[in-house]
Amino acid sequence: MNARSFRVFRFVVLSLVLATVTGACMQMDVQSDFAEDGSATHSIRFTISKQALQSMGVSEQDLEEQLQPQATPPPGVTIEQINTEQEAGFLMRSEVDDATDLGAQLNQLLSTGSEGTPINSFSGSFRRDGNSYTLDLTFDADAFFNNAGQAAGEQVPTQMMSQMLTITYTARLPGEIKEHNGTLLEDGRIQWTLPYSGTMTISARSETPSAFGGLLVLIVAAVIVAILLIGAGIVLMTRRRPQPATATTTSQVTPEGDVSPPPSGGTIE
Repeated sequence: MNARSFRVFRFVVLSLVLATVTGACMQMDVQSDFAEDGSATHSIRFTISKQALQSMGVSEQDLEEQLQPQATPPPGVTIEQINTEQEAGFLMRSEVDDATDLGAQLNQLLSTGSEGTPINSFSGSFRRDGNSYTLDLTFDADAFFNNAGQAAGEQVPTQMMSQMLTITYTARLPGEIKEHNGTLLEDGRIQWTLPYSGTMTISARSETPSAFGGLLVLIVAAVIVAILLIGAGIVLMTRRRPQPATATTTSQVTPEGDVSPPPSGGTIE
């Protein structure tokens, strides 16, 4: 392997040039999957139609060369090729124990493919406060495309990019989503479509059940169960308790005309 780094932006810009002729649509998705402990997995997935590349005469060998890493990725970063019958591209992924400095982490992942100036298109943080999580991020489109063009050695007009390339940021936050300014997907993630110029603010907040709240629920449930058991026990004891014997008095009726014999030793007057 030589000293050249993975040619991510070179591949992206060349794909854009090809797309202007073929009309192919490309997708670039930056993703963050946050965990309750504040850690996260960040990834960048870029794909372009395989049919579009082939129609422009890009051979499988040329495609493999563009997608092949030319040096060992930085520590903590993995790079995978995407080369199916429908699409081609790459997937870069990194894991962090603390996602507080979110903007810098995304920039570092983007800069994996840059040989020049580091990419500084994201700024912001991911904060955890007890059981509450806050995503506060800003995307600078001008900085992103300027850096990408410098890395690739070519500049692509904004109008061209807006017609051919869709860029999104997708995040999964722990717990229940309380606030966001993006689009809530069916799988619970939030997605933002990033602009081609200017800046965009990305924000979201979520909450997980608090430890005290969970303990309180357990205590209330235990009390309810105890009350039900005690009530059931009282009912059973009442039903099984023996009833006291009822004294019955039998009246002996002497038929009319009959005289009871006198007591022994007595006289009849």
